[in-house]
Amino acid sequence: MRDTISTERDVARPGSDLSPWGRAAGIAEFMAELTARNARILSPLEQAAVQSMRVLVAGCGTVGGSIVEPLVRLGVTDFVLADPEVFDTTNLNRQACYFSDIGRLKARVLAERVKQINPLARVEVLDKGLDPENVESVVSSVTLVFDGVDAFMALWVKYLIHQHAAERRIPVIAGSDYGGKPTLYIFDYRRDPRPFYGRAKAEDHREGRHREALRWLGIRPIPTDFLPVIGENMTSDQPWPQIVYCALGMGALGSRAAIDVVLGRRVPHVVATDVHMLMRSSRERWQEMLRRPFVLVRTLRQVRGGQVHREAPCEVDEAIPKQLRAVLEAMRLAPSIRNSQPWRLIVTGPTAIRLETAAERALPVSDPEKQALYQSLGCAIEAANAVAHIAFEPSEQSDTRSASSYVGHLLVDGWRDEYPRALGVLQLRRTTCGPFRPDRIDGRLISEIDEIAAEHGVGVVPLVEKRRIEVAGKLIARGIRESARREGSLQEALGWLRFSAREEDWAPDGSTPKELGLGFAATALLRAAQVDAGVRAVGGRLGLQRLIARRAAARVDRCGALIVLAADRSVVGQLAAGRAMMAIWLAATRANLAVQPLTVCGESGVQGELKKACGFSARQEVVVAMRLGGAESVGEARRLPLERICAVDPDTR
Repeated sequence: MRDTISTERDVARPGSDLSPWGRAAGIAEFMAELTARNARILSPLEQAAVQSMRVLVAGCGTVGGSIVEPLVRLGVTDFVLADPEVFDTTNLNRQACYFSDIGRLKARVLAERVKQINPLARVEVLDKGLDPENVESVVSSVTLVFDGVDAFMALWVKYLIHQHAAERRIPVIAGSDYGGKPTLYIFDYRRDPRPFYGRAKAEDHREGRHREALRWLGIRPIPTDFLPVIGENMTSDQPWPQIVYCALGMGALGSRAAIDVVLGRRVPHVVATDVHMLMRSSRERWQEMLRRPFVLVRTLRQVRGGQVHREAPCEVDEAIPKQLRAVLEAMRLAPSIRNSQPWRLIVTGPTAIRLETAAERALPVSDPEKQALYQSLGCAIEAANAVAHIAFEPSEQSDTRSASSYVGHLLVDGWRDEYPRALGVLQLRRTTCGPFRPDRIDGRLISEIDEIAAEHGVGVVPLVEKRRIEVAGKLIARGIRESARREGSLQEALGWLRFSAREEDWAPDGSTPKELGLGFAATALLRAAQVDAGVRAVGGRLGLQRLIARRAAARVDRCGALIVLAADRSVVGQLAAGRAMMAIWLAATRANLAVQPLTVCGESGVQGELKKACGFSARQEVVVAMRLGGAESVGEARRLPLERICAVDPDTR
């Protein structure tokens, strides 16, 4: 369908002369005011070039849709918008649409947007898009083409656009978004009348050979961090990742390029800006440059030798009720000691989850009473509570050392209205073992922490005075050092260390030396100890684990606040402590603070002194301390995939 949207609306000001001469004056005044702020940035000649354009936007998605609004605001008043697709929910993250536009034709929505900005604009809408029958007549009627056609959807039409434009010496600007790098390929066919400048063949396009047809894109413009995505997507059916700041950058680059191209100025064939690289330091840029050849070789091998394969849907994921997905994802993101993730989540109904411990992920040396394990499970429960209305029914066991794995049942009664933000806060929540800035902690956060502890029936003492932090910090540090003296502590710690990116991919749990703040020498020694029993024995005798613990203990009091929690040592008490810890952690994250939890060992001999220093009663046991403060940087937490920690009871399928 071909439809022209023009306007009869009078743009003259109220009370002005509405005669033909008066209306013309009103139109002239409107256009002058619309473009007034362009002056002294755009020359009169450049502004005239803008207003002379008739622009074809072929494909109104991420690439084409990004250019329409900037051109209208520059002063372009004549458009042809061609796209047969409708907006869907996945377009909201980057394209020029609103929630109310879902299900509507992209070209028609953008045409309305043009008219809302400039009611004088003329817009021709092709809501069935371009095809081999109409592409020649459409291209021949414009002065500039923006090629935003998805090559994987209409490869032959893409070629025909360039062929007919080249025959008529009409410039074409093609866009491509490489992750964070908006890139334009400018084909000024007035200078070189070969389609794609001779870098593509008609036969490859006609026969659907995408890899050969898209060689004109080249390797050089593709940023290093997007090369692995190219390799994965060329051998699978995954959707291409796209993001809003890349689309906005495309509009900024394209609108300026349009002016120079229409004026016949010489412009580079490729125009791009890497948003990700702009945000990096000089050192990081050099590292990326040095890494690029290796990543490029790996990607080329993957593309040339790989066969297209389709990811089989995960059986567990397919069987999970929709109303539980956000809850399970939230629980998966919860923190745990050594990032061991010691939970097993079993879906037993449309709104019910059975929570169990994972014995293979327990830490018998560093957590012999399973105190930290149940705190981790409490964190998972509170993470679920952050995104949904839940009720938790604990098991009847009271001893944390019980062999039973059953912890209780979680019943879900609908998502919270704020769950998208809560899920984002959960994902942002980070920890670091490094020193924190001693930023002053806001009194409102301290009050919120008191309320959280009272809600969960947990004792809390927020230490914000430097002297009290130092006293408590020394006691906790002593407990950390004593825990490191236990037999087998080095062996257990090595089992949860990940020394390489390959190890992290294979086992996305545990910790890395960087996360633990270890230097090069300690990392090298630990890596050798992990693979060599002799080195491990020598390291144990030399007290390697105690040296690492001493380094960690030295940072305990370097923070803005130390939050000390106390609870009884029953299963319910430790779960409550974990829930309080998670709620406090989320509150601190919302306040832009980092957190590091420190388990306080019950048999370390520091309990009495710590309780006295914090003012706890004799009946309460200090179970965890939380360092709060501003951190220079924090690492990205890794988590096991859902199918590794979740199962679906066959009776619920």
